[in-house]
Amino acid sequence: MQTIFSVIPTATLFAMMVAMGMTLRLDDFRRLALQPTPIGFGLLGQLVMLPLAAFAIAALLALPQNHAVGLVLIAACPGGITSNALAHYARGDTALSISLTALSSLVSFVTVPFVVSLGIRLSEQASSVVELPHTEMVLKLLLTTALPVFLGMAALHYGPGLVARLQRPLLLSATGVLILLVVGLGVSVSSRKEDIAGLWRTVPAVVLLIGSMMGVGMLGARALRLNAAQGRTIAIELGIQNFNLALVVAVSVLDRPRYVGPALVYMPVMLLFAGGLIAAVRRAGPVAAAVSSTSASPIVKIHNGGR
Repeated sequence: MQTIFSVIPTATLFAMMVAMGMTLRLDDFRRLALQPTPIGFGLLGQLVMLPLAAFAIAALLALPQNHAVGLVLIAACPGGITSNALAHYARGDTALSISLTALSSLVSFVTVPFVVSLGIRLSEQASSVVELPHTEMVLKLLLTTALPVFLGMAALHYGPGLVARLQRPLLLSATGVLILLVVGLGVSVSSRKEDIAGLWRTVPAVVLLIGSMMGVGMLGARALRLNAAQGRTIAIELGIQNFNLALVVAVSVLDRPRYVGPALVYMPVMLLFAGGLIAAVRRAGPVAAAVSSTSASPIVKIHNGGR
C-alpha cells in the first residue's frame, strides 16, 4: 500500500506536466520580455514571497514541526495547469498565467528542494536534522516537472492533431486518479484522532496563507499600475499551488508522508478562494480591462472544446 501511495503522485504529476506542456508554445516564453513587470512581480510572489509568508505564518501560529514543514512545502510548489484554467474563468490574463506557470514550473526542480531543505532545517532542532538527499531530490523533480513539460511542448509542435485528441483525456484521467489518492490519504489520516486534530490546526494557517498572498497579488498589481485582469491573474497564481507536487516531494522523494497534512487541507481551501473570486467577477459582469487575447491561447482552446 505504501508503494502505491508513493508511485501514484509521481505518475499523476508526470501526466499533468505533460498535459500542461501540450498547452505551451515558445511564444509563451518570449512574452517574458514583453511583459517584464507583471511577470517579474508574479515570479517574485511565487518563488520568494510565498515561502517567506509560509515561514512567518508557521512561526506566528507555532505550528508543530510536521505541519510547519508541510506548509512551507505547499508554498514552495508553484501552481500548475489548474491555475491557468481558473485565471481564464476569472476573466484574467490567461496568457500571463500560462507564462508564469511555464517558467515557475521549469525552475521548480531547483527552487522546491532549496525551500524545503531550508524549512526542515529551520523547524527541526539542530541535533535532530537529517541530511537530505538534495541532489537526488533535484534529479527526481527534474524528471517529473521540467522533462514532461518539454515532452508535451515537443508533442504539440510535431503532432498538434494528436495532442488535440490526447491532452484533455490525459489531464482528466490524471486528475481523477489524483482525487482518488487524496480521498484515500484523507481516509487514512482520519482513522487517527491525533492526525485529525493536527489537520484542523493547519486550517487557519492555510487560510491565512492563501488569503494574504492573494491580497498581496491584487494590491501589488494595483501599486504597479497593472490592469485588473493582470491583478486577478497574479492573485490566482499566488493562491493556487501545485498540491500534487507537494505530495510527490513528501511521499515519493522524502518518504515523509507526515508532511502531507497541509497539502490535503490546501486543496479544498484554495478552490473555495478561487471560486469566490470567480463568482465575484462573474457577478460584476463584463470586465472592461485590457486583456491579452485568449482565443489564441492553447489552454483556452482546450477548455472550450478546441473552438
